[in-house]
Amino acid sequence: IYRSPDPLVPERPLLPLRGSGAPRLRGFGTMFWTLLLLSCCATLALGNGTRDAERVLFFHGHVFENSPVGSRVNGLSIPARRVGAEPGARLRLLGDGSEAFRAFAHHKRGHVLLKTAAVLDRERRSGYVLGLNSGAAGAAASPVASVRVDVLDTNDHEPTFRHRAVTLALDDATALRSVVHRVAAEDTDSGKNAELTYFALPRNGSFYVVPKTGDVLACEMLL
Repeated sequence: IYRSPDPLVPERPLLPLRGSGAPRLRGFGTMFWTLLLLSCCATLALGNGTRDAERVLFFHGHVFENSPVGSRVNGLSIPARRVGAEPGARLRLLGDGSEAFRAFAHHKRGHVLLKTAAVLDRERRSGYVLGLNSGAAGAAASPVASVRVDVLDTNDHEPTFRHRAVTLALDDATALRSVVHRVAAEDTDSGKNAELTYFALPRNGSFYVVPKTGDVLACEMLL
């Protein structure tokens, strides 16, 4: 190393002594490879976790409410080989409400089927998320699939009026086609099964009920 004693003379660049820079380079290289190794290990660990998660398959099916016991859950296509449901394997459903279904392998078709073990009511429960476990005879069963079953609605509930009896007091000044009352009913079904149409019985020319709204209109002059 040479440093000029004269402040007016520019200094020469400092050169590392032999052996002084090499350890620093080796230390940096060691740290770099250590970090790279840790990164690879972390990536490998995450990759293994992802592969384990992918082993549990997801399937989705549906069944109508009030279907008799033993009705098949439609829309499911669970290949028996993919979930390890070989001949002799034990299938078991787990989860809240799993007792309402039964799983079995249809080996001729090569699929796992679900059938109802109880009569379902959509108004009480509209869906189930269950786990499917499979294991060979004498071995512990392991989770192989997740199954969601939607309970579809049927028109099984009668609409009910909020007020069973209504008394109206009208006078002869009531304008024609004016709304004199509005009826309202409730239906616990869903979708189109919950769409209501209003009408009057017995039918007469004095009043008209708007089918969609329940508005009661005066159609004749009241004397």
